[in-house]
Amino acid sequence: MFALPKFIHEILDTLHTAGYEAYVVGGAVRDMLLGNTPSDFDITTSCPPFITATLFDKTINTGIKHGTVTVVSGGKCVEVTTYRRDLSYTDHRKPDEVDFISNLFEDLKRRDFTINAMALSSSGELIDSFNGQNDLSKKTVRAVGNPNKRFSEDALRILRAFRFSARLNFEIEEDTFNAAINTASLLKSISRERIFAELKQIILSDHPEKAEPLINCGGLAHLGITKAHDLNKLSVLPKNIKIRFFAFCEQCECSPTDVCRNLKTDNELLNYCLDMQKLLKENLSFDDIGIKKALNLAAEQVLKDCTLLPSFNNNESREEILNNIDKIIKSGEPYKLQHLKISGEDIISLSVSGKEVGKVLNYLLNKVIEKPQDNEKSRLTEMAKDFINRNAQ
Repeated sequence: MFALPKFIHEILDTLHTAGYEAYVVGGAVRDMLLGNTPSDFDITTSCPPFITATLFDKTINTGIKHGTVTVVSGGKCVEVTTYRRDLSYTDHRKPDEVDFISNLFEDLKRRDFTINAMALSSSGELIDSFNGQNDLSKKTVRAVGNPNKRFSEDALRILRAFRFSARLNFEIEEDTFNAAINTASLLKSISRERIFAELKQIILSDHPEKAEPLINCGGLAHLGITKAHDLNKLSVLPKNIKIRFFAFCEQCECSPTDVCRNLKTDNELLNYCLDMQKLLKENLSFDDIGIKKALNLAAEQVLKDCTLLPSFNNNESREEILNNIDKIIKSGEPYKLQHLKISGEDIISLSVSGKEVGKVLNYLLNKVIEKPQDNEKSRLTEMAKDFINRNAQ
């Protein structure tokens, strides 16, 4: 039932040979019990970190202060962490210091949720001190021990609870849920980058609506996300963070560009949202002229993504819209300034300068979008002169 890969067996065997306990722990165990292939593996061990670092040919001292050494085995990176007891927390994120211990039970007791607090030996023995397997069967996310304490220690666990609920389609156990809502204000202390990493997984899940209670209680209000409804509508969209993030912000009735800035996302996502907003603001039609104007405002893929939004396509046939977009692109008809057969220098030669050059070029572009056959230099020059003269009067 639990077929561990060779590179994991090699790490476990090395630690055992040196006289230490070692187990696969956390998400990998949970995923295997669910019948899924783990994306990565973590190992917990009684071996002190400075000794772990000497037992393997290639290691990285990822977080040796907190007992973690990354072992490179079979071309894979595996975090090996010494059994520990977390001491005081002052930043609601990481322990100020830890005690390295020799007791697996005490190490599992410090973990976030019962479904993540199971360990697996190299022989296939499951260590389940907190009934995680039972919670898996009941599709329940339950904190290990006192949920208020767990969330106060590390506030990111609040968001993780809703992420597991959304990803696995599990319910959050009542006490755990209430504690998450009651401590949600602590999310202000978590870095924006870490919040976005968790929020992204919720948005890309099959059940993003599971996060609505956290949003509606004000847990993300400091990011400009104050309410949410019908997030289940995201699940019909492609699993692409750009389109889903924009749709998420629409459902939360918040500015996607403001949220991008608050979350410190990359410029690629921010620019995508800016383009989306341009398209929605214009209320464009889907005839040839409307599509060319849209392609001038945003990249082809952004326009195609935009047609997925009910707020954009007005229930028109998406297939027909996409066919029209492809037809326009293949036709070679002009829809961007660089498609004009006249340049800025040509306009300057007509005694135009500064911002007026752009005004003339945009006027010409709008004209040839409507009448592509006018995209000839002589005709464009004639039209430019006429526009300049009319505006000079």
